[in-house]
Amino acid sequence: MEKYLNKQLDSDDTVSEDGTKRRKRGDDTEDEEEVFKKSKKVTRSPQKGRQCEESAKLDKLLEMMSNLSSDVKQIRQEQKEHREVVERLIMENEELRRDNKKIKEENIQMRNEIKELRDNIEIIEKHRRQNNVVMSGREIHTYDQAVLKEEISNFIQTHLKIETKIKATRKLGPKTCLIELEDQQEKMKIMKNKARLKDIKDERIYINHDTTIKERAMEKAMRKIAQEERSKGNDVKVGVRKMFINGIEWKWNGREEKMEKVVLKN
Repeated sequence: MEKYLNKQLDSDDTVSEDGTKRRKRGDDTEDEEEVFKKSKKVTRSPQKGRQCEESAKLDKLLEMMSNLSSDVKQIRQEQKEHREVVERLIMENEELRRDNKKIKEENIQMRNEIKELRDNIEIIEKHRRQNNVVMSGREIHTYDQAVLKEEISNFIQTHLKIETKIKATRKLGPKTCLIELEDQQEKMKIMKNKARLKDIKDERIYINHDTTIKERAMEKAMRKIAQEERSKGNDVKVGVRKMFINGIEWKWNGREEKMEKVVLKN
């Protein structure tokens, strides 16, 4: 038994109190250092590689984020510039609208002023012409107003059988002359007796009111309407600024410059 124990003590292993084997202390330390060295070689080298790889990925991600941040700043700057351009265009558009509105208002005011001026001129012209008549269809051979006045006075006395007080005469064309009378009464005498002109043979002579340009345009339009209606077989009677077509009254609308049917009120 003693021999066996001594033999076991001399060996590399020892037995603990519980019967398990233990190596010698020196051998155990050497083994642990060897294992630790192997552990460094096996476990630490792959970890360092992963760290480098992750670091590279992080650097790349940071670079991408930096570029993205730069792009975002550029986009924001462009958006700001675009917004400023849009706001400027909106302001310019509003300014143009205000200018257009002002121009429209000025145009309306100008048209009203022009219309008012034309109306005033029309009134003045009508007043100036109110005692005048125009004779047409008779040959006028002189521009001398005194001679023409004497000729017209004799013509009226001979053919209309009346004496008139003529203030002045003026040649307007080869067969047209203006006769300015002293007053409305003298003019009315001629207008009442002008129907006798039909008795003159071989000549078609007419005496009419001295009208303004606007009135002449109205008379021309009314004559055209009367001719068209008569060509249709309708009965037409023309008066002053009005006409009757088949008994229905039509009046001239000076503002619209056209004939309008008279609507009878109930």
